[in-house]
Amino acid sequence: MSIELELSIPPHFFDSAREENNYESVSEKIAKVFLKEVCGVDDIHRGDDKKSEPDYVSNNSGYEVTFAIKQSLIPQLKGVQPLNHSNRNTEMETISDIQTALERKKEKTYCLPTTLVIITVETIIPWYCNFYFDMDDYIMQMMWSKRIQTRDKFFNKIYTDYICSGIFHNIIIINPTIKQEFAVFNIKGFHQQSNQGITRVATTKPLAYPTYTITNVIEDDNMFQMKTTIISHSIT
Repeated sequence: MSIELELSIPPHFFDSAREENNYESVSEKIAKVFLKEVCGVDDIHRGDDKKSEPDYVSNNSGYEVTFAIKQSLIPQLKGVQPLNHSNRNTEMETISDIQTALERKKEKTYCLPTTLVIITVETIIPWYCNFYFDMDDYIMQMMWSKRIQTRDKFFNKIYTDYICSGIFHNIIIINPTIKQEFAVFNIKGFHQQSNQGITRVATTKPLAYPTYTITNVIEDDNMFQMKTTIISHSIT
């Protein structure tokens, strides 16, 4: 089975925080919405980096926001460069990008316990396959079991390396799904009970976020292959 997807990127999503947007980037605003609506974080406000505060603060907790994406891919996602359609192992690339983001952010010093919020742009179906596939079906179990183990091994590793070590209070990973939704992974909760650490989040404004839409499903001999055929960069 091959799936063709369209990825829609909201305007200015990759722009840095500047004075004209009150030093709050679009990606940070999106993360703030997730913190409020999914994680139940109340009274959240912008942190003061001069006081070694993370991007956002709520009571005595901090939240730092970052991307997990290669810089070389951003011009393609902006529509500035043509999309490279060569075959890629997006799962392993995303794992590498998340690891890079973790290493980059661990170098910062925070004045209060901080949760790192990581926004990914690649969609990794095995990570949220239980949302859309019947995992009680034997064939589905055979198809996804090994791929799920890759996710579990990685999540357990970053739990040990970055949470148990005291570097971060928690880690939240936001991954867009293939149906204009999001899989939100709470790594501390995932370690305690994997099915409790994953939240499926829908949005009534999909164009305000980086979201995927299935444009075509091809019944072929591929085990499971995805192809992003169109990137829609909205300018309105």
